[in-house]
Amino acid sequence: MLPFVALIVLSACANAGVVGPEPAVQTGAAMTAGAPTDVELRIGERARVPPVAVTFTRVATDSRCPTGVDCVWEGDAVVELAVERDDGATASVSLHTNGGLAQEATAAGVRLRLVRLEPYPTAGRPIEAADYRVVLSVAEP
Repeated sequence: MLPFVALIVLSACANAGVVGPEPAVQTGAAMTAGAPTDVELRIGERARVPPVAVTFTRVATDSRCPTGVDCVWEGDAVVELAVERDDGATASVSLHTNGGLAQEATAAGVRLRLVRLEPYPTAGRPIEAADYRVVLSVAEP
């Protein structure tokens, strides 16, 4: 019995940190060299992550398979962003929720990665533009 209990305890220790709360999202903190900064934005909001400011401009399309529906394809949503460097250079970026498409891009000297887009669609409930929230990871390339 004792070896079995020890195995359970070791297994729990080995999995520590795998399951747990999502990391805190920062809004506007400066990037630490090599470490990404996560920001959460609603449509029209702008986050300053030196040396850039990122604006979530819109969700261009959202064809993700709603919960409560059987779909042949998982679908995709396209998030559009405007990125502006401190020196005035600008870039537009489109990122996808579908893992088979571009979820990451480099623009205006930073790497942007789409972490998640919320809310997830539910059958019979349209999502209003004001309800969308995007979480992005911003890092030096």
